[in-house]
Amino acid sequence: MRIGQLLTRAAVGMAVVGASFFGTLFILNNFDSRDRDLLRIEHVKLLKAALEQYRRTRGAYPATFFDNPVTDLRSELVDGGYLSAIPLDPLWAGTAKQYRYVSAGQTYGLLLHLETAHGKSLPGACLTGVGTKGTGWWGGRPDCPF
Repeated sequence: MRIGQLLTRAAVGMAVVGASFFGTLFILNNFDSRDRDLLRIEHVKLLKAALEQYRRTRGAYPATFFDNPVTDLRSELVDGGYLSAIPLDPLWAGTAKQYRYVSAGQTYGLLLHLETAHGKSLPGACLTGVGTKGTGWWGGRPDCPF
């Protein structure tokens, strides 16, 4: 065999190994993204349940009037006994992408950032809550896909 053929075969072999390696990393990264999104959805369900319990007890949701991180609800939800702790985003805790909350008392919105949506990249964030349609909160973000 000639040296050129050996080098070509070696290059092809390295390309296959490299593609397999990076493909595996891509799959693992997506798996992590899906896991984080599932955790985010569970966090939001916990927050929504606590907010509903708060409203039933107090007659209104905690009013903030402005966009706040959910950690600002600690005194109402944790100290009030509705949650044991405020859930934090598994990737973006302490950043601008942390879960956000806004309410005027009778309605509320929760903003969260998802990494995937049915295998596709989800640009930006989504909104869930009570009475969020047409509010323009966070620039009229799309509804969360759950």
